[in-house]
Amino acid sequence: MGRRVATSGAGQDIFEQYRKRLEQDGGLPIRVEENREIPTAAKIEFAENYNRDYHQIRFKPDYPAVDHLKMHELVHLDLVIAARKVSLNQLFISRPEHKEKFIRNLGDFIKSLHKKGYPEQQLANYLTALFEGLNRQIYNAPIDLFIEDFLFQEFPPLRPLQFLSLYRLVQEGLQAVTDKRIVELSPREILSKSKVLNLVGAMQFKMLYGLDLVQKYNASVQEKKEADRLFEEYLEYRPDRKPGEEYEMVQHWAEDLKLTPYFELVDENEYRKPQKRRSLDEALAEMEDDPFDLKKPDPADSERVSMETEPAGQMAVAYYCLGALEWFEGKNREQIQEVAFEISMLGRTGINPRDPDRQYKLATVPGKTFTGLHLLAWMYTGFQLFEPGLDTGLDFAKEYQMALSMHKPKS
Repeated sequence: MGRRVATSGAGQDIFEQYRKRLEQDGGLPIRVEENREIPTAAKIEFAENYNRDYHQIRFKPDYPAVDHLKMHELVHLDLVIAARKVSLNQLFISRPEHKEKFIRNLGDFIKSLHKKGYPEQQLANYLTALFEGLNRQIYNAPIDLFIEDFLFQEFPPLRPLQFLSLYRLVQEGLQAVTDKRIVELSPREILSKSKVLNLVGAMQFKMLYGLDLVQKYNASVQEKKEADRLFEEYLEYRPDRKPGEEYEMVQHWAEDLKLTPYFELVDENEYRKPQKRRSLDEALAEMEDDPFDLKKPDPADSERVSMETEPAGQMAVAYYCLGALEWFEGKNREQIQEVAFEISMLGRTGINPRDPDRQYKLATVPGKTFTGLHLLAWMYTGFQLFEPGLDTGLDFAKEYQMALSMHKPKS
């Protein structure tokens, strides 16, 4: 059964009927579009998370049995609508501090890749993808079990498409945790947790369709034991799951796998409460207290260099700082000063941290080429080593601390 069959006929009819019911139940339209750029086979973008008046389903059209993928996302919305009706819906939130903990816990692994010569930006992108992928997995793996069981029980005509689609997804999960090249480039601890979560999906596939792919994962005794335990918890919830209980299972699994430092589940109603606005009296009082804006930050602060809202940039700066720490190791104060001061002098004529194609060289660091952001990270690191209280105009404190946690001085 190929793409043509999977995107027409009974599957499409079932999808349209289900979509109309959810549009009526949830009060918002549901749009659907093909998109080959999304990180997963399909995804749903909830209206509230994107400030839209409609929900958006995106899917990769080249997947077999694509109507199953679209139905899967509709069920996800159905679960959310049910949880909202009893005020139990939760949001899966990942903040910069969660990513920072993730990076810190992978310090030795990151340093090993750094020593192998992988470019900083490539490492930053890889670790961002690893962090986001693991979070997607811990959130979706438990919930997907309920979704697939619902589809299997409630839409028997969809089962041929579901079988083809799940088979493809299980095979992809298998490759992601057994492919030799992926295994070589993945942190062992993260790979093991991912394998456990993929195993649980394979267990459900075996339960629904009788095809056993579990053994192909070559799981260790401990991984198999962990997967069995997680699946048993799902089976306990399965017969009479109440709205919102799927989030309990997400939390339980994350605790078992020690993944809770990387995200948080928050009550949707609390999260979406409008921020308190200043009253007119408060605004007037503020003006009377500081009529000439003397207490407000200096306008120069708005031009400070920061990667706070750019995860890939944060990682790049952390690696640049790590490289600087390694290069400065064994150098005396004067040598570190020379490098920092040379970069500072270059900065007077302009260093562009946003242009990765612009290259710079330093007389104090012969044989090395820098980008603008690379230079600024080195300057920040240098000043931190000999005059940490100096305001350089660079907000790289978090990135520098990440670098320190990864750096192990030579004995």
